[in-house]
Amino acid sequence: VKADTSSSQIDSLQQLLPMLEGEDKLNTYFAIHQLFLCEHTPDIHLAFLQDYMVEADREQDVRSGCYARLSVISLLFNFGKFSQAQEAIDSYMPFFERFRGLYYYCQADKIRFNIFIGEKKTNEALALAEKVYQYAREHELREGIAIARYFMGRVYLLMERWEESEVAFKEVLVLLNDPTSTEQSTLESTYLYYTDLLYRLERYNDMLPLLTEWYELLEKTNQLSDQMAVNPFYLACVNYYAEMKQFNQAEEYLKKIESLSMVMNVPIGKGQYYVKKSRLRELQGRYTEALALTDSLYETSTKNSDALGVAHALKLRARIARSAGLADKAYDALIGHLLLTDSIHKVDISAKVDELHTQYEVDRHISEKVQARNYFLLALSVCLLLIALAVGTVIHSRKLVRKNRGLVRQIRAQDQISKQLN
Repeated sequence: VKADTSSSQIDSLQQLLPMLEGEDKLNTYFAIHQLFLCEHTPDIHLAFLQDYMVEADREQDVRSGCYARLSVISLLFNFGKFSQAQEAIDSYMPFFERFRGLYYYCQADKIRFNIFIGEKKTNEALALAEKVYQYAREHELREGIAIARYFMGRVYLLMERWEESEVAFKEVLVLLNDPTSTEQSTLESTYLYYTDLLYRLERYNDMLPLLTEWYELLEKTNQLSDQMAVNPFYLACVNYYAEMKQFNQAEEYLKKIESLSMVMNVPIGKGQYYVKKSRLRELQGRYTEALALTDSLYETSTKNSDALGVAHALKLRARIARSAGLADKAYDALIGHLLLTDSIHKVDISAKVDELHTQYEVDRHISEKVQARNYFLLALSVCLLLIALAVGTVIHSRKLVRKNRGLVRQIRAQDQISKQLN
């Protein structure tokens, strides 16, 4: 019924487009785009976004032009069309750069990074992290450095270098939990992957404070009704409540996810849902359902060339099969998982990660030394100022004393003259 309603609304609004002009027309394009997000019609949606882009350019509305282009990239990514998404990013980056669409430029880079991670192209992901870091350092962009550190936290997480991943995510939270920061999406993504890190380390009690901060952020920014914004939060809540054996609460959050049509209509959203639900069913001892869900995850990930999703499906299948006492099935899945993930532990990648980490630490050390030097120079300046004031005060006092002595002498001389006259 909801899909039919969206379709009829889309048809009605599209009929209005030829009668509209300027800002009203662009606002209608935006409204239709939002309705398309509830549909499972990526090709039709993509063609519509191309029209949206043309209209924005005709109106010379740079912001709408940037938004339409980023929406094309996001749509292609969400439906697993990674190579087309890469081509779109390469095509639209000059537009973002030319019109100083820094926000859109960074969002496109983050989608490119997610593609590299999803395809297990760790070298490419590292190169992108280094590029973003160098650009941010040269232009002294605090938020750019935060994005680069977020990228490194993700790479560390992929390589199971837990401690370094946590350090990176903590730094991002410090950099972006700042009143002047506008990099909202990276902050939300950091909460997602930081809670995932704690989940993998079975530090469930440490997850709750982060979930609380995350919820408060969504509430403060009026995003609790935004399907794409709340979905990662709901996923993390399923993780937390499932592991704490609070199954009723976990089921409630699963139902919330199922109600998000924008999420459930895209392969990546479905895949994440299968992961969380299979773990919940495993903890509940419902192994047959859990294994069926890993099969669904495997099929969805394979169809969309999501190597990371395939590896995750095999890992989940191995663990669930072992819990269910199905040794052969567990062994086969584990071997498949190990073969697929072996490449990310190669020495050359680890060396590259260490090199970038060292560079960041050196820059931070230099920054701290510069800051300490600045503090020293400031303190020295204050001391010199105080000394100058003190010297000035002494000189001024001496001048006053000499002046007063002169006045005293004059007064005495006048007194003597007066006495002689009398």
